[in-house]
Amino acid sequence: MSQAQSVNHKQSRMKAARSLFAALIAITLAGGAAAHAQVVKGVGTPNTIPLWGSGSMQGNSIMSQSGGNIKVNGGVTATSNISGLNISGSFFGNGSGLSNVNASLFGGMGPSGFAQLGTSNVFGVSQTIEGNLNLTGSLNNVLILQGNLANGSTEQGANVIGGFGGNNTVPGNSVASGFLGATIAGGGGFVGVAAPNTVTGDWGTIGGGALNNATRFGTVGGGTGNTASGFIAATVAGGRGNTASGLTATVGGGNGNLASGDNATVPGGLLNVAAGDFSFAAGHGAHASNSGSFVWTDNNFNDALLSDTAPNQFVARATGGFTFYTAPDLSTGATLAPGSGSWSTLSDRNVKANFMLVDGEAILKRLAALPIETWKYKAQADDVRHMGPMAQDFREAFGLGEDEKHISTVDAQGVALAAIQALYHEVSQKQEEVNQLQDRLATLESRLAAIESSK
Repeated sequence: MSQAQSVNHKQSRMKAARSLFAALIAITLAGGAAAHAQVVKGVGTPNTIPLWGSGSMQGNSIMSQSGGNIKVNGGVTATSNISGLNISGSFFGNGSGLSNVNASLFGGMGPSGFAQLGTSNVFGVSQTIEGNLNLTGSLNNVLILQGNLANGSTEQGANVIGGFGGNNTVPGNSVASGFLGATIAGGGGFVGVAAPNTVTGDWGTIGGGALNNATRFGTVGGGTGNTASGFIAATVAGGRGNTASGLTATVGGGNGNLASGDNATVPGGLLNVAAGDFSFAAGHGAHASNSGSFVWTDNNFNDALLSDTAPNQFVARATGGFTFYTAPDLSTGATLAPGSGSWSTLSDRNVKANFMLVDGEAILKRLAALPIETWKYKAQADDVRHMGPMAQDFREAFGLGEDEKHISTVDAQGVALAAIQALYHEVSQKQEEVNQLQDRLATLESRLAAIESSK
């Protein structure tokens, strides 16, 4: 190619480039003008908010639209507070990332159906809790729950403390540190003095009242100033100032009573003491000091305590007398009258039947043949002696009594009275014979004197 041809060729190429450049500018300007009137199209998915990539490429963002809903595949982060946000429809997910939520409804329920932090909560509907509810502190300052406790003896348990929770000046009900399994149902407070209920042993229980104390496995039902301090399982049901300090000892109530023996019992009353093991004391001022004794007193106290003197005694004071009935209609029984030292058995004719006269002479003969001995009961000391017949011989001789092993006092007295009557009749008869003999003797002596004087 000649030089002239080469120059023409270059000029032609430059002209063509200028034309192409002018066309590109025109297209660009035309496209920009059209962009204001047309939807921008790219490679994104319909109904998905486009995301500009590098250069002029468009792709899909994490947000998409379906009808009136917007779906976000991922989290939403706001760099400042959002106000005026209105979300309608359903909310899905566990909400683990939400904070500072204040909604008028959750699941169709208002704020009264949910606990709200930082404010007092009043639930307007019933709540159901499934699983464990761990609490620290108290409910309305009247209930404290302490769970998952253990002591040095490998025992495990929980404490429930109800009632007065105390204030800045007055202590509330409490379980001493280190103890578990305790329950204080209520009570405590301020009644002129601080009056908390306290448990100072594992598994102690107080139902209510004030100033009560229970130790290990001890129970105080209520009242005031009562103590169940036995080594294990002592009980004070109520009353005032009562103490059960023996092993499994019991005080039912009353005032100022003490059950200090093991398994001892004071059911109530005033100033009674059951100090012996398995002893019982009741009334006013009864002291059962020995094992197995039963002591009961009336209200005629007069500063005179009534006490037993040996183990396993039954001691009672009834200054109005004792009466024991053995029939449902109170027709038969025995009475120890006030101030008396002997028993009176009921012997009214109106309570008796099947009357039969007895043959006193026959009774006297049988009594004369009845063996009478001195003897002792095997259960008594050797130096104790008694006198009387054997029950078997008495039964065989007279056929009286309930059985052949007992002699009723009324039967023994009856036999003695019948024999005495027979003896009286016999003596009377003999006396009559003596009188007749004396009369005959006087007559004979008179005749003899007349004969002698006539000589």
